[in-house]
Amino acid sequence: PPKPAPPTGKKVAVIGSGPAGLTVAGDLARLGHSVTVFEALHKAGGVLTYGIPEFRLPKNIVEKEIEYVKKLGVKFELDSVIGRIKTIQELLEEGFDAVFIGTGAGLPYFMNIPGENLNGVYSANEFLTRSNLMKAYRFPEYDTPIKVGKRTAVVGGGNVAMDAARTAKRLGAEHVYNIYRRSRKEMPARIEEIDNAIEEGIELVLLTNPVRILGDDKGNVKGIECIRMELGEPDESGRRKPVPIRGSEYVIDVETVVIAIGNGAACRQTEAWISDVLSQELAGRGIAYVIVNEAGASVYSTGPVGREEFPHLDAALRSAVSIGRRLQDPLSELVKIEPCSIGVGMYQHDVKARHLRASLDDVVASCVNFVGVDLNTASPALLRYVSGLNQLTAQRIFEYRQAHGPFKCREELKQVVGIGESTYVQAAGFLKITGGTNPLDATWIHPESYPAAERILARWGLTPAALADRTKVAALAESLAKTNLPQLAKELGVGELTLGDIIAQLSRPGRDPRESLPQPVFKRGVLKLEDLVPDMELRGTVLNVVDFGAFVDIGVKWTGLVHVSQLAPRYVKDPHEVVAVGDTVQVWVREVDRERRRVSLSMVSPQERAELEARRRRPHVLAGGTAGHGPPPPRSPRPA
Repeated sequence: PPKPAPPTGKKVAVIGSGPAGLTVAGDLARLGHSVTVFEALHKAGGVLTYGIPEFRLPKNIVEKEIEYVKKLGVKFELDSVIGRIKTIQELLEEGFDAVFIGTGAGLPYFMNIPGENLNGVYSANEFLTRSNLMKAYRFPEYDTPIKVGKRTAVVGGGNVAMDAARTAKRLGAEHVYNIYRRSRKEMPARIEEIDNAIEEGIELVLLTNPVRILGDDKGNVKGIECIRMELGEPDESGRRKPVPIRGSEYVIDVETVVIAIGNGAACRQTEAWISDVLSQELAGRGIAYVIVNEAGASVYSTGPVGREEFPHLDAALRSAVSIGRRLQDPLSELVKIEPCSIGVGMYQHDVKARHLRASLDDVVASCVNFVGVDLNTASPALLRYVSGLNQLTAQRIFEYRQAHGPFKCREELKQVVGIGESTYVQAAGFLKITGGTNPLDATWIHPESYPAAERILARWGLTPAALADRTKVAALAESLAKTNLPQLAKELGVGELTLGDIIAQLSRPGRDPRESLPQPVFKRGVLKLEDLVPDMELRGTVLNVVDFGAFVDIGVKWTGLVHVSQLAPRYVKDPHEVVAVGDTVQVWVREVDRERRRVSLSMVSPQERAELEARRRRPHVLAGGTAGHGPPPPRSPRPA
């Protein structure tokens, strides 16, 4: 392992030793911090150890990763359930300066159908933990048993469902049915995982949903009753919603049922717990939290970019790293993923893949060039979108940086093979260098405009080195704000627009244009459905935009819908005119249907709604001054 930085004297507690915990612990240790990982189970690794089967992730790889982290100086405390043996407040009182909570997957979802309490019904978490961590397949040599009949049903369409189905096959099941309520096209599992399952004899039972589990007189599973489904209109996820076909019920004879429809603790339950901690143990400390969208993380982790960046890490670890980095610099991370894999609307699958990719690539390129790129930290995936560069030149820049160290100035770009004068002129203005030999390289001023910038600085008795002094920059900005722009442009022989850009950069060197955009929604509490009342004002994040409105995450388990008629105090034909996925919006609660778990929201304030309603009810005054409540005035006789 690399030699850690000099000790900082700071102590960090990491709760959980799964992918996120191991990544954070390793990164913090390399920075010189003292790190202790607290793991609830008797083995470190989290889901890498207890969740992912040996045939997909050999455990010796996980053990090597853990040993690597230990060699960085990280300490591990196993069988330590934080919240039971000690609280976060007690950790802080023991001298820890910070606590990272990486509790990961946990509490499984069930379908809430009759028969889920029968013997032979498992959650995927329990089923895989018994097999992977507790070695139930070697019972009675090991204490934990596991029941797998000749016929097993696994409910769900994700990677975990594939793991459970393939594990059941290895444990002796002769027939394994994978039941999923949508079609194969909508299955969230990776294509190769589905293919592997089919090759091993797993039978896909698609467009089918269980309605109850049947048991014998001893309380053991003997079958699962299902109903056939058809796909209807898209739901909030953008996928077509499965609709039951009446009268299509039938029974599949099975002895074991594994429910693999997801976990709750990875987000909402963890959020509720963190919220309680912040409001009680850590009240008054000004601490907040943020939820990061994980869309496309699995695509990155199994794709060529992820494998190239972290060749020795498992895909799950790469996903965790990607999600963490998105909060630091979302653009730099998201460009590593095909835009269509992030989720860009309901009908993206109806557009030809080539046209969709070209359109989205154009959007990404415009974003990258609007924001700009740090030449010494950007990945090839990010560099290739810079104006004038392509995949080959981006890779050559990266390889040059690996061989010669960080770029010291923009001029050094010309030493990279394939970067000629025209490419340099086109790309240089979008590439900045922090801490280089020329302070102007840290701004978005193009090298061709350096002489003009230096003359402006000299006019106020400064050199480019002054851009590193905040006091001098503040004074310069104040002076430049009073400058007669047309006159100065004439003196310097540059265009007014170019001069305006130069002055903006000298006033705020290296400014990131994203600073003016809405910040992520940092939260200090979590709402329950019961907390919502009409006209309550909330901030939320747009998760999806559909023809009839937008779905917004407001911090409860169920997303709220802003109908198209409530997006603005005017007529809106297309919701995309008003909102986009990822937007932070101000909303007001209109109605809460607690029985059906539905929340209706509005982006029109109650005051605006009242004014609009009053305007609609206001009597219309007809010509002649007669209000529109009585008969209209007599019409004038038609001229002869």
